[in-house]
Amino acid sequence: MDEMKHKNVILTIDVGGSSLKGSLFELSQTDSAAALTTPLVEPIDARASRGVIMRTFASLFHRLLRSGYPPYYLQGLALAFPGPCDYEAGVPLMQGLTKYEALYGRSVFPDLYEILQEEAKAAGSDLDPSFRMTMQNDARMYAMGAWTLHGAPAKGRYAFLTLGTGLGSAFIVEGELLTEDAQKNRVLGIPADGYIYHLPCEEKTVDDCLSTRGLLARYKGEPVNSGKEFAQMALAGNKEAREAFRSFGQTLIHVVNYDLKTFAPDLVFIGGNLSLAWDLFEIEEDTMFCVENRIDVPLVGAAAWWQGAGRIQKKGVSSNNESI
Repeated sequence: MDEMKHKNVILTIDVGGSSLKGSLFELSQTDSAAALTTPLVEPIDARASRGVIMRTFASLFHRLLRSGYPPYYLQGLALAFPGPCDYEAGVPLMQGLTKYEALYGRSVFPDLYEILQEEAKAAGSDLDPSFRMTMQNDARMYAMGAWTLHGAPAKGRYAFLTLGTGLGSAFIVEGELLTEDAQKNRVLGIPADGYIYHLPCEEKTVDDCLSTRGLLARYKGEPVNSGKEFAQMALAGNKEAREAFRSFGQTLIHVVNYDLKTFAPDLVFIGGNLSLAWDLFEIEEDTMFCVENRIDVPLVGAAAWWQGAGRIQKKGVSSNNESI
């Protein structure tokens, strides 16, 4: 193998309910990584069988390994995956959520490794003998990506909320991503498991209220198929739709002021598909919110997680950084 012709890369995949998004990050001799390819999107049926889901991953791997300037020398794979999961073992544990139930209880790592071996060989690329995989919660990978892209500050307390089919949450304190350390989480003012989706809100849960279904439930007109369609209605002047968005924004402010009061974030980052309609929430500009909804954010985070083994490092990923 001619080392000069092979770029050392990791593959990053953001696993969503309707699509996979992936990119390649090139590793340098200084242990930093920079995006090598623009993100590619692969539609996926999250309700399909395990075999169909794995073939969808294979299709995205096929496209990624032929993008940019191959051939590549693959160092690893980093997954941003919805929960619940045993992330260290790569085992999805989703039931009753109408997505990825066919993957329940069995690690995805062996299947993905076998698929990558085949796709890499077909593309003239190679897997490093020490090739390794990581998986972590998609909201946490959004947090790492947003934190990294905004200068990776070593000081401060930051909350990250993703608004979409559900409500994702993550927290970074003094440069450390909080995970399953129950004692530390309680001391820092967040629930033991590090999430807020299950907290009470308007006689429901935060997830029920700050999600697409929570937004649409505020509208009493004809059924609407998606948040995107609903936003188009609001932008076209539908008063009831605009009021639903405004009400949603007020609930978001309440959750931050009430449920995150003890945590006391310096800044709250907002991502997810619903954040694309941020202006419709009618939240004043001088609040503590920072909207960051670029498609590559969880991919940057997954690359940083793979490199840092769970510990955020300022030099973990380089990419047009700007200070917070």
